[in-house]
Amino acid sequence: MVTWKQFKSARDSAEVGEGYRKARLSYEFGCRVRELREARSMSQQELALKMSTSQSTIARLEAGGVDPKLSTVRRVAEVFGIPITVFEGHIVADVA
Repeated sequence: MVTWKQFKSARDSAEVGEGYRKARLSYEFGCRVRELREARSMSQQELALKMSTSQSTIARLEAGGVDPKLSTVRRVAEVFGIPITVFEGHIVADVA
């Protein structure tokens, strides 16, 4: 049985911290995609059609349930007409 102290120690390890960082980035990217889509009064289905993917893929992306590939990030940027910048491991979508 693992004690609370052991659990906390493992949780704070670099490996676990990296997992949390990746999950946070996926979630933040998904939130940004949702904001951009809703600002344009676009449904998930409409975005999916423009990106040549499925509505369920957009739903997972917006929920932060996937670690998006760079090709997906590019397609999002193209649909919304925004540039992307990779900065210290973070993908930043610049909205003009």
